[in-house]
Amino acid sequence: MGQSPSARQPGADGADGPTSRLGACLFAGHVLAYPFVFAVAVAAMPWSIVAQADALENVALQMHAQGAIETWLVERLALSIPDAARFHLIMSPIVWLVLAVFVWVHVAAWRWGTTGAWKPFAVQMGIGFGLAAAAGLAGWVWIFVGA
Repeated sequence: MGQSPSARQPGADGADGPTSRLGACLFAGHVLAYPFVFAVAVAAMPWSIVAQADALENVALQMHAQGAIETWLVERLALSIPDAARFHLIMSPIVWLVLAVFVWVHVAAWRWGTTGAWKPFAVQMGIGFGLAAAAGLAGWVWIFVGA
């Protein structure tokens, strides 16, 4: 005779099993990744500005958009050519950092889902966010107060 839904064993249909836990952890990591990479991008901007200082000064003389990204910025967002070039110079290295952090958060969430240990995930996210906040604060203070 068939069992009622409440009489089934936990995890018999996979709802309480490791696949469900992995999916939930990956979902949580994915949701957490977006604000995390936004914070990292904002924190990295002043460092990118400092690293590209000489090139940023030279774009004032640029007369033509160089490449598809700058052309798109000029045509679609109505930025001036020098502003598009500045944006491109500042944000290009940050894209790779953001991509690496995005992947790192997902790998950490995957490890959390496969091992069931949430504390290493929480510690990694806390340390990572703390480092991003400290680096961003230091960078923006450097930009606005002066080196």
